[in-house]
Amino acid sequence: MLGFFQKENGNWLIGNCGHEIIGSLYDLIPRNELYDENDQIKIPEEINGVKVVGIADDEYLESENFVFDDYPVSFTKESFSKAIDYCEEYGWHKHPEFRQAEEKIKNIVFL
Repeated sequence: MLGFFQKENGNWLIGNCGHEIIGSLYDLIPRNELYDENDQIKIPEEINGVKVVGIADDEYLESENFVFDDYPVSFTKESFSKAIDYCEEYGWHKHPEFRQAEEKIKNIVFL
C-alpha cells in the first residue's frame, strides 16, 4: 500500500508501507488457544496490549500501526514532484485510482 504522512517538521513522507508485524501467532498464542472448534485459526482482537487488525502470510499478526517497507521520500509543496517521481518509480501511477489519489494528496499538501 502507498503511505502518505505528515512529519512533525511539516514536511511530508510518501512510500510503500504495510501494517507493522507484531509477531508469529505460533510464538505468541498458546497452541491450545490457537484454533476454534472448527480447527480454524482464531485471530485475537488484541495481544500484549496491541490491537490486531489482520494476519499476513497465514502466520504473522499485524497491528494497526503502519511502517514503511523501504525508504520513503520526504517532500514539501515546493518539491511535490519528488512524490510523483517516487510513485512512478514504483509503478503506482499505473493503478486505476492513482490520479484520484494524487488529487487528494495535492488538496492536502497545498492547503
